[in-house]
Amino acid sequence: MKIKHTNWLPGLFMLVISAQIFAQEENLKTLKQFDRIYDFGANGISWAMVESENKFGFIDANHKLIVEPKYDRIFVFGSNGISWAKVEKNGKFGFIDSQGREVVPPIYDRVFYFGSNGISWAKVEKGGKIGFINAQGVEVVPTVYDRIYNFGANGISWAKVEKGGKFGFINSSGIEVVAPIYSRIFDFGTCGISWAKIEKDEKYGFIDSSGKEIVKPIYDRIFDFGSTGLSNYAKYVKGNKEGLIDSNGKEVVFSSANRKK
Repeated sequence: MKIKHTNWLPGLFMLVISAQIFAQEENLKTLKQFDRIYDFGANGISWAMVESENKFGFIDANHKLIVEPKYDRIFVFGSNGISWAKVEKNGKFGFIDSQGREVVPPIYDRVFYFGSNGISWAKVEKGGKIGFINAQGVEVVPTVYDRIYNFGANGISWAKVEKGGKFGFINSSGIEVVAPIYSRIFDFGTCGISWAKIEKDEKYGFIDSSGKEIVKPIYDRIFDFGSTGLSNYAKYVKGNKEGLIDSNGKEVVFSSANRKK
């Protein structure tokens, strides 16, 4: 019995050639849509930046469009303290990652350097207000503050925040541990005790390292602990009276037995 062989190889060959020609035509069609193609690998990534009508994007080595040319500017990958690239669109800033995904939408007026404020996050500004995004692109501190100081700059791991001319603190989880209600907060540990002196409505008190108001701001003046020669006491002035506060935050009451006869 004879076996009939079908000569299918020429047809398969022509199919492969046709697919290759089609792919090349598609590549040419992709490349022709751009006004300019920049060098591959020149932006901290293997891709090439492309420009179309003054907008920028990226193609890969196979001429596949990875990032649509819709940004006014794309900064170098890795130049902001993170592997992403900062992008600008209509005067606002965000980030794309190394897959071309928009991990932070361009909604911020300014995006600062990651890790430049005593924490791994990046400070962001929107509408004149400040907050933070983390390394996943999540806004961990909302943009509600007028100013945020460096973490660890006030004798504690927190960051002092300012809002409406008042001061408070956020911790390294982005939680507001001290509400911004004080007109002044002194550095922790600078008054002869681990607490921080606070001022509110021109009155003074203390908060401790948990953010608790350990001494209510009711005093016209509080001197440093130890300034009167007693290390565990601070002198206060309230109205026309003077007294002492102990290291538990309580006013010292002098019994009759302590009075001079």
